[in-house]
Formats: sequence, structure tokens, C-alpha cells
Amino acid sequence: MSAPRLSDRTAVCLYARQTLVRDELLIMGRFMKNLSASQTLTLDGLRARATRLYTLIAWLHVPAVAIIALVARNAWLPPTLALLGVALFATICAKTMKDGLALRSVMAVALTLAPVAFVYAGRGDMSGLSGQENWQIDYHMYFFAIYAILVAYVDWRPIIISAGLTAVHHLLLNFIDPTAVFPQEGIDRVVLHATCVVAECSVLIWIVNTVQALFIRIDDLMDFTTKATAEAIADEIAENEALRAELSCNVCEQFHARPIIAGVVAGLIEQTLWRTLFFTLATTPTL
Repeated sequence: MSAPRLSDRTAVCLYARQTLVRDELLIMGRFMKNLSASQTLTLDGLRARATRLYTLIAWLHVPAVAIIALVARNAWLPPTLALLGVALFATICAKTMKDGLALRSVMAVALTLAPVAFVYAGRGDMSGLSGQENWQIDYHMYFFAIYAILVAYVDWRPIIISAGLTAVHHLLLNFIDPTAVFPQEGIDRVVLHATCVVAECSVLIWIVNTVQALFIRIDDLMDFTTKATAEAIADEIAENEALRAELSCNVCEQFHARPIIAGVVAGLIEQTLWRTLFFTLATTPTL
């Protein structure tokens, strides 16, 4: 766009207005581009990626349990086949089921069965590289890791399901087959573990509820800054074109002794005011 003639006040005003409109359109274009890019980070998208990650982790559990059993000098085939079936079932569910509580519950159970198998495969006093240690109690730490891993679902219910399954597993095997869960039988140890589970899961549930609330606020903001809203702002700018033109000309007439400076000042004032208004409308959430 060429510069206006220095002696033409009208051209100066017109040039300032055209520059303002151009800048507004550029700002709007960048805003909508960023808005479109930010829509890829949604709660549903996060949960879908979490399901894919959990499926991969389920498959990684298969060789892991075989290694644990071999290190503990125990039979490796039964727990390996068990987790192989779990990974296969989790994969089928991830491919065929829609995201929801049912799928998340399946994935939570599938992940929790891994430390169950680890504790069973690692039983005995022949664990460790030296073959003279008992690592069974150490594998219980993976239960706590699973609770933290499930946070990616941003849903408190899979965490509760996982913790509940852990409690049932510990209580039943403590009376049926204590060596499959603890080196020595003892309800006091079950209570200690349950206390730790409650402490961790309470904080995790608070975290996921807080993050979920943040996603809801983001969705509300996205509703405000949709394409329809941007188009409404553009229509508002177009409707006010006549008023802005009159404002620019009035400023130019008031500074008729210095037309060039008047036009530039009018354009700058006008550009600053409307750009500020535009950003205020586009970035203020109505929550």
C-alpha cells in the first residue's frame, strides 16, 4: 500500500483507517489460528491418548513379569501368560469401546493386575541378583505407581477401582495364600498398606477433580471464542466503520493547520482504542 500525498488530509485519514482494518483482520486471523491449535488439547483427547499409553504399558508388563519371575527363581510362564491375556483383552477393548467409564474401568483393572502378578512372581527368598533376598514387598510399590499413572484419565473413578481391587487382593490372599502377597501373614501389614493407599489416592482424587474443573473452564472460554463470536466482532467493526470515519475526519478538521500530524494522530489514537477493545472482547472469559 502506497503512502498518501502529504497535502491530502482525506488521504491521510483513509490511509489510517485502512491500516487499522488490515491490522484487525490480521489479529483476528492469528487469534483464530491459535484457537484452532489449542482445541487439540481437550479432555477427550487427553483421555484417548491415555488409553493408548495404558495399552502400551499393559504390553510392557508381559516381559517385565517374566523377568521378575526369573530373577526370583520362580516359574515364569503362568504369570506371563496371565498378563499376556490381560494385555490382549485391554487392546481389544481400547480398539472397540468408546471412551467412557466402562473403558477406563477396564484399563484400570488391566494395569492393577500387573503389580498383582509382580508380587506373585517375585515371592520367595531367592530374589535379587545374589539370589539371597526377598523383593516381594518391594514390588508393592508398583501399586502406588499405578494409582499415579491413572491420573492421566482425569477421572477419580478409575483410581478408586484400582485401589478397591488392591484392597480385595490384599485381604483375600492374606487369608487364603499369604505368600502370594506378603512375605509373612499379618492383618496389621494390610492395614498399614491400606492407610498409605488412602493417603495417596485422596490427594490424587483432589488433583484430578481440580484439573477436570480447569478443563471445564477452558471449554467455556473456547465456547466464547468460537468462529461465530469472531465473525460477530468482525460485523461489529464493519458496522462502526462510518462512525470511525467521522471521528477521524473530525480530528483532522480540528487540526487543519497541521493536516499530516492530525491524520497520523487520529489514526494512532483510533488504532490503539479499537485494538484494545478487540483484545478485551477476545480474551475476557464469560464464566
